[in-house]
Amino acid sequence: MRGADALRVRPMTADDIDAVRAIEATWRLASDADTWRGELAKPYARCAVAVLPSSGGPEVVGYFAAWIVDDEADLHDIAVAPGHRGLGIGAALMASLQATAQAAGATQIFLEV
Repeated sequence: MRGADALRVRPMTADDIDAVRAIEATWRLASDADTWRGELAKPYARCAVAVLPSSGGPEVVGYFAAWIVDDEADLHDIAVAPGHRGLGIGAALMASLQATAQAAGATQIFLEV
């Protein structure tokens, strides 16, 4: 993977919404920006982005959105940009979700579909 050592998974911010919506639009109708802002404001929501360095600045190449309530984490979305699929980014996002869920006291992760 290009820059695999430089891949970073970090909490999603409002500045990432446009990039996340662009990735989301590759697999379904993208949620509007206000929906994402609302998601980020929920105290039980955990949203993260996978970022690679690029010549134009950091590039968001994947994301996840989950809720953690009590001992349970519910994964709502996980996606990787088409040009970066098959390179381990999804696995890095899942590892980050597992660590985040465990740190919050969750003992199980469920896929919400």
